[in-house]
Amino acid sequence: MDAPSFYAFSSAIWLTLQAIPLLLSPSLIITFLAEEARKPTALEIYLSRTQALSLLALAILPILLTGSVPLGPISSSFSDSDSTQQVSPYTVPTILVTTFYHAVTAFYAYANYTTTNINGAVGSSPSPAFVFSIVGNGGLAMFGGWCCLFAGGGHVSRRTGKDKRTSAFPFGERKGKGKGKGEKGL
Repeated sequence: MDAPSFYAFSSAIWLTLQAIPLLLSPSLIITFLAEEARKPTALEIYLSRTQALSLLALAILPILLTGSVPLGPISSSFSDSDSTQQVSPYTVPTILVTTFYHAVTAFYAYANYTTTNINGAVGSSPSPAFVFSIVGNGGLAMFGGWCCLFAGGGHVSRRTGKDKRTSAFPFGERKGKGKGKGEKGL
């Protein structure tokens, strides 16, 4: 499994873990968040379940758009010795969007962690749920950033195995150039 696929599945698992309590028991979650014990309104239950469905949609999309699950027909032209996986053109933009989501969510959890306590009032006893959100979303944001920068192996030459994006600036590639009879090497 390549890094973008691992990121897509990790992000999907994390978002699903957040969505399940909102979907299955929104009244319990709302009761925990309310300052006084009361029955949640229909609007609060609706918004909780809508948030859960949004998280599940956000969990499924990276798996489908990064090419982790093949959506088209399987081609019979692949040989057993050289089975290279096609890279989806939507991989980097999808990872970039979900990375931005995880980074913003981690920052928001950190801001709440430093200013509020369990009941939402300004105080000195922050909720441990904020710590889990900071660690989970922050870790996925960092891994997603790494995937955007380094995980796209599409620029490696099949013939030589070298990276095609290298440049000769500023020093030049002296080792690879052919030498004539009269030229001296360094």
